[in-house]
Amino acid sequence: MDALNISTPLLNEILDNLVRTRVESLPKSETLPKRVYCEHYQTTAEAIRKRLSTGVWQMGVHVLKVDGAGEFIDLRAVDAWVRKQGKSCHAA
Repeated sequence: MDALNISTPLLNEILDNLVRTRVESLPKSETLPKRVYCEHYQTTAEAIRKRLSTGVWQMGVHVLKVDGAGEFIDLRAVDAWVRKQGKSCHAA
């Protein structure tokens, strides 16, 4: 029996599709680990730190610290913050 010969790019695409399908089937969370949030939303931990230090975001509201697991971003709180910022920009 001949071995199946799959090129590396094709194999990577197949694996990516399998992972994406698996992730899409997982329950949706309203929080993300800070690292994942930074990767997904193209921001940095430094930008988050600045938002916290200037009072734009609040620890316990936008950023949740979990003992033994690190910091998580509350997507619902961030969404509310974005919507509030958007409204203030259009107010006349």
